[in-house]
Amino acid sequence: MNGTFQPQESVRYGDSEYPRRDSTLPLRGVVLCATGLSTADRESLFEQATELGANTVAPFTDRVTHLITHAHGGPKYMCAVTRGNPIVRPSWITECYQLWLRGVHVDVAAMTRKHRLPVFSDVILCPTGILDVARRAQLRDLVTAHGGTYVGNLQPHVTHLLCAGDDETDKMWYAEKANCTGEARPPILLVREEWFWDSLEIGARCDEDEYQVWRSGAGRLARITGVNSEHTPGDGRALSPPPSRSLSPDTAPCEPLYNKRSDTPADDRTPPLARLSDLAGVEPSAIEKMLELVAMPLRHPELYSHTGVQPPRRVLLHGPPGCGKTLLVNAVAGDFGIPLIHVSVPWLVSSASGEPEESLKFAFEEAELAAPCLLLVDELDAMAPKPESDPETTEQRERERRVLAQFLVCMDGLPCNKPVIVMGITNKLDLLDPALRRAVRFEHEICMGVRDDKAREKFVDFDFGFEYICKAAALVSSLK
Repeated sequence: MNGTFQPQESVRYGDSEYPRRDSTLPLRGVVLCATGLSTADRESLFEQATELGANTVAPFTDRVTHLITHAHGGPKYMCAVTRGNPIVRPSWITECYQLWLRGVHVDVAAMTRKHRLPVFSDVILCPTGILDVARRAQLRDLVTAHGGTYVGNLQPHVTHLLCAGDDETDKMWYAEKANCTGEARPPILLVREEWFWDSLEIGARCDEDEYQVWRSGAGRLARITGVNSEHTPGDGRALSPPPSRSLSPDTAPCEPLYNKRSDTPADDRTPPLARLSDLAGVEPSAIEKMLELVAMPLRHPELYSHTGVQPPRRVLLHGPPGCGKTLLVNAVAGDFGIPLIHVSVPWLVSSASGEPEESLKFAFEEAELAAPCLLLVDELDAMAPKPESDPETTEQRERERRVLAQFLVCMDGLPCNKPVIVMGITNKLDLLDPALRRAVRFEHEICMGVRDDKAREKFVDFDFGFEYICKAAALVSSLK
């Protein structure tokens, strides 16, 4: 269209006929360009825009004042971003046209704000390296408010991994691995956090290529992936694991990152991969008790709210080593789709001064954000030994006391209206501090005993295929 279209004197809209006056054209002085639209849609929109007084052009020139598009990206889009032109959806023209036909005054500035293309439309964003809960909550709110989706855990459908700080993270390595193996479709873009804030500031999506970690921080990514800086994602070359990891990329697909048992409070909220069908030799009474005290309150909280019964909030699971305590918790969470946050107490008490308390607070805040959620605190006896237990150094004992005090504060401060269950696990029940075993702290206890002979047979046959191995061995022996 060349802007020479002559509008009619009047037009019928529904059962009414409205006059048109050149003096009331709301888009007079506007020059429009479109990208990403079909030919029919572009011609229809340009005709309406011309009737509203706008000029339309096919190529993007210096005269363009507004760009019409459905999605981000493309040369015209980047030109509009560079020049600071408003980028609006096609509905901007259609709604202005309908209001103008009715004789309603069209506030062009307000309509432009209303129909601007959301900055993060079609973006599924996952953060990494951001431990501050308030900052991550701010990211979540801003992404959602501007048309995007926020996820706390890395998944193959994530489009942007927002990397903060200079530390190397497992998410960055697994995102690169998913890109190279083709599991991530489309490839996950590893961008610096500045991309997010700069895009918000200009009101349009900045060019990800200028913020990608593998370009701006090639040396850091080379340390993560173990390849040289000339490597680019998607060329099909195998990646070696980072030096700090003992995990082989051939034996560790992308999924275990999101569901693995971590030694630190993780920022993922995906249920574990374990299932109840994976258990063998575990006492049925312990499974029933876990379903009653953990699965039911988290999966069906409405049953408790309707009856007025206070649901369980803190459960202590104890038993000898190797009886399947941690596996049982993971299996219940995985089978019922309950997010699980794992905290390892030995890692806490061995951390530098001040870090254990911050890590505990972070884990509880994460659990509140992920509610309904299961917070697993493993090896409680390492955090809360009795005063008469084996003597240790003064510094270590003082650190344990601080960690215990922070844990009790977090337990007592957990909101009652948040469906979060704190699951404590210990091998040495007699070493726990009495403060932890009060009814107001851990309301219920589940005891798991040593497997008997039948349970051990079931475990060996289930996990190792003992009968099959014996038959195979006998067959090999007979062949020899």
